[in-house]
Amino acid sequence: MESERSSPVQIALINASAHVFGAEKSMALLVRLLAGKACSFLLISPGGACEDLFRRAGVAACRRIPLPRFYKTRNPIALSRLVRRWAIGSLRVYRIIRQEKPDIVHANGLHSVLYALLARALLRRPLVWHVRDLGEPEWALRIGARFADALIAPSLAGQEYFVRFSRNVCLVPNPAVRRRRSSESARGIENARRAPRRTPSNGEVSFRIGLVGQMISRKGHRTLLDALPRIESSPALFDS
Repeated sequence: MESERSSPVQIALINASAHVFGAEKSMALLVRLLAGKACSFLLISPGGACEDLFRRAGVAACRRIPLPRFYKTRNPIALSRLVRRWAIGSLRVYRIIRQEKPDIVHANGLHSVLYALLARALLRRPLVWHVRDLGEPEWALRIGARFADALIAPSLAGQEYFVRFSRNVCLVPNPAVRRRRSSESARGIENARRAPRRTPSNGEVSFRIGLVGQMISRKGHRTLLDALPRIESSPALFDS
């Protein structure tokens, strides 16, 4: 197949956020690894720090359009405004996809895939949804999975969660590149791992949990904190 195709695969990457979070950083690293002979990227986004990040990663072209993020509400007036925003944003995305004719449309997250639905339905361009949205309204997840040709889950938990919505869920862990400037942090982590565990006054051996990621409410850290007392009282969980 590679011998038949000399030009790189054209990918339109939709990212509804103008800010840089974990999803944007991992996607930018994936772009950096693929950009060049294999793939060329067109970014559709609101611009901002996100656009700067993807340009440094190797995105050749950017189309800047407003893509307001959605929010939960039961207010009829607010709902009508959200529908209007979705319609306008989807039409803008549709026009860009129709003009650029990419081989693949890649939507980064739930908000992005919702804006890609109109283009997928009318232009029939393959749509890949990079799912990062555990816990969002199930009706929205089902709609996204219904139109997407394939879903990419960055974790096993994400794959197991979305497999009930689609059979085409692939597990692709977030890429990671170890840089020289991070060697000091790596040594610190290794030293912490090798450090002896503290023993409480009651003589029982304690355990520690390391967590890397943003501490924000929608990621469910409260559930982990609530579960810790039950985990600590069940040593059988760690026998293996």
